[in-house]
Amino acid sequence: MEKVRVLDRPEDFKKLGINPDVVEQWEDGRRRDQVPGAMENWYFDAIMEDGTKVVVVFLTKHADKRQLATNSPNLRIQITTPDGKLFEDAITVPIEESEVRK
Repeated sequence: MEKVRVLDRPEDFKKLGINPDVVEQWEDGRRRDQVPGAMENWYFDAIMEDGTKVVVVFLTKHADKRQLATNSPNLRIQITTPDGKLFEDAITVPIEESEVRK
């Protein structure tokens, strides 16, 4: 198995231009323009101590609306229990009730 490591050394942050002590404005929010074919997502995944797996994904557009220039914000969540049962759900948020900043 290949060895991997978390990029957490001072030289890593310097190379990436990231301040490890402060979340800068440019790091927080949308990075892609609202153009056809472009979408952006942010996700969180974790494996809990009991083996439960959790995946949460925030998306600016539905995959089937990727070619549109307008947003279609949505959230997807999947939870897999230690015995393998999968629970999943998704919601779409009306554009007038959401905000994604650049």
